[in-house]
Amino acid sequence: MANDSGQRKRARDDKPQLEDVLQRARQIWGRDPNKSQSTMVEDRSFREFFGCGAMVALQLWSLLFTTGAIPGAGTLMHLLWTLLLLKMYPKTLALARLCGADAKTVRKYIWGEGTDMGFVEATACGKLVLLCGCCLWVNVSLTVVLCQIVWENRFKLDKGNDCLVSVDGTDFRMPNHGRKFSSHKCKMKSALRYEVGLCILTGDIVWINGPYEAGMWPDISIFQNSLLSHLAPNERVEVDDGHIGEAPKHCKCPKCFTNEEYKEHMQQRVRNRQETVNKRFKDWDILKTNDYRHEIADHGDVFRAIAIITQLSINNGEKLFDTYYDDNPPWDKEEDDEDYNPNDLDDDEF
Repeated sequence: MANDSGQRKRARDDKPQLEDVLQRARQIWGRDPNKSQSTMVEDRSFREFFGCGAMVALQLWSLLFTTGAIPGAGTLMHLLWTLLLLKMYPKTLALARLCGADAKTVRKYIWGEGTDMGFVEATACGKLVLLCGCCLWVNVSLTVVLCQIVWENRFKLDKGNDCLVSVDGTDFRMPNHGRKFSSHKCKMKSALRYEVGLCILTGDIVWINGPYEAGMWPDISIFQNSLLSHLAPNERVEVDDGHIGEAPKHCKCPKCFTNEEYKEHMQQRVRNRQETVNKRFKDWDILKTNDYRHEIADHGDVFRAIAIITQLSINNGEKLFDTYYDDNPPWDKEEDDEDYNPNDLDDDEF
């Protein structure tokens, strides 16, 4: 017994390498942990079981370890159990069989027990999210480096646009909970709604907010409830027509009377990329299914954990497609150049 305890302690304290992650994955697959296959085959298998690349899982473990967020006696294997649940969302007994443990142990390390956190809550607890300067971790300088979703990251590559972020609401199905959860995006079925913001120029996730009852909170009300108060003076966001009530002062949307026709294609591409990140969230079966079986109070932790993993994947090279965006007005030489004199133009310039 003491030897087993020492093995668990070493597995927790040692800094794992990529091969250590793959070895534990092979154990879950029922294979010899020391017998590898081709890189392509193992990467595909890892993504199908755990929802992300092995390097992203290793980086997530390193971040949790560095921030002191690993729950209790949690190990790298327990983190893989959590990713397996989020990606495949099997029933408890099926998950326990895949993990090679009893159901109680699996629930303990994934969801927590009593006052102890599980890996879902540890990932989403706020130590990897920094919104508007608010963070649960006291070492702010290190937090900014370690955080993955940071509101101030919207200023990266800033070139003077008044729209730095694209914003959209995305709904995730759940069992029927009455009219206040009914979502027009899900054929009036029950759903929870979240607000997601992307930096337009980099594609990074810089804002997440929710959950909200889909039938009671339209996108514009969620925007007014929080994000609106965090915009800088004269800053606007790129949105769809669900936010037209705040246009043009705080938003840009297609049907706003001030929207220039020549910018519509550029703006549509930005909104299309917003749908791409929503699709990445729904690649995780726990968010895609309408049979969410756990507590509604835990759904927010699930979403935030997946948002952080998605941003880690973006940082690891799985970028969203590029977009060109420049909402500055065309340069008017006659108005902006004090030395401009039309009489100085050559004949070729007329």
